Amino acid sequence: MEKGTILREPILRLVLGGLCIFFLLFSSLAFSFFLLGNYQAFISRTQFLILDILKYSSLFGLLSGIQYLVYLGVSFLKKLPVGTGRVFLGIVTTGSGGFFLVAVHFVLVVTQPVR
Repeated sequence: MEKGTILREPILRLVLGGLCIFFLLFSSLAFSFFLLGNYQAFISRTQFLILDILKYSSLFGLLSGIQYLVYLGVSFLKKLPVGTGRVFLGIVTTGSGGFFLVAVHFVLVVTQPVR
């Protein structure tokens, strides 16, 4: 087998990278649904449900991004190859998770009298 095939990759790197991609896409999709629903004036309960989904998915995205960056840092210290694309994925996932989490809490604080 070749050196770069998927079977020779550490399973933890694959799982953490997949979780980062999943939560990044899921949070982005939930945020776009929230913005689309705001534009179309959906029922407020539906919007608050989407905000709750976005809150938890961005929290898990933030945590998985941090865990992936820590894993890549440990791999770097062990002299294992670490790609810049993987580091970029961890940084983007962590940053977007934090941004979505702050945005959700801001919207929840602003709309608290409505709830």
